[in-house]
Amino acid sequence: MNQDVNAGSCDICLATLNLTEQMSAHALHQCLTDIMKNYFHAIHVSFYHVHHLVKKKSSEDAWRLHADEAQYHEVQSLLKSKSLKECLSYQNIAEEQQEKKIRYHVPIPLVKGALGVLVFDISKALNAYQHDKLEKLTHLFRNCDAHLTAFHHDVLTGLANRMALNEAMKRQLLKHQKKYRRQGEVEDFSSVCMLDIDFFKRVNDNFGHLYGDEVLLLFSRLMRECFRDEDQLFRYGGEEFIVILHCFNDDETLMVLNRFREKVEAYDFPQVGKVTVSVGFSRFKAGVLPSEVLEYADKALYFAKDHGRNQVASYQALLEAGHLVQKSSDHQAEIF
Repeated sequence: MNQDVNAGSCDICLATLNLTEQMSAHALHQCLTDIMKNYFHAIHVSFYHVHHLVKKKSSEDAWRLHADEAQYHEVQSLLKSKSLKECLSYQNIAEEQQEKKIRYHVPIPLVKGALGVLVFDISKALNAYQHDKLEKLTHLFRNCDAHLTAFHHDVLTGLANRMALNEAMKRQLLKHQKKYRRQGEVEDFSSVCMLDIDFFKRVNDNFGHLYGDEVLLLFSRLMRECFRDEDQLFRYGGEEFIVILHCFNDDETLMVLNRFREKVEAYDFPQVGKVTVSVGFSRFKAGVLPSEVLEYADKALYFAKDHGRNQVASYQALLEAGHLVQKSSDHQAEIF
């Protein structure tokens, strides 16, 4: 018996070492899922990020859960669970007896006050040995997540950096390809939006780089306030930022981006005063590589900057209006 326990312990130790080798949050979550399935014999493992842990007037906590692969009905069903509420309220492992299985909710504190929750089903309750291993595993996962967060985030603004953008673009493409194979050619209104602060060089030249950095910091704060939790925010470099925006159609995308543009225009930046932003965006489409989507958003951005700045431009709309021409041979666009 002791030999079996020791062998199992060695196996899970070797498996958990894989956590420290992962270079993206998506890979880290997948590694955790594999460990839960292979060494805890868990069924249906999911990891969710918890958003908006706020107190309502009804004195009942309200949460939003988000995961890349989660379906809406799965999240809504999970939010009704009393066990989940107990887990999030008291930050303790909570279990819930279901038909022929037990569901566990495991809270995992992340960096900067963020919270994750691991949810898995298992055929019988965890024993004391498994509980101990699970707690050690989640502690290791939290540390790995903290290192990855620091590695994939911009030091000044705290937004995700260019390396994280590359990973996010790959995941978005794979997600779209799965949808395309499953349903045929469908419209996907997830968009890459490229934001550029107008005349930012003048800010640095007139006020110095210290105030320039403050503008970047406050600009990123406005992004967090204006965009939703499920939208992904990045600092692309210098005064350029990117948002992967999930909307129902192009009209909604325009509305959201114009709302942000107006928010920036109305804001008084200390010492600097008024600042504006130009935006270009392009939808993800079947057969279009991430690098091409970024290029198309960049074309739309420079059209906006060349035609007055402080405006939002859609690559697809510019094509339809004849302001841009796309060459079918090499997917390149030229501005008239």
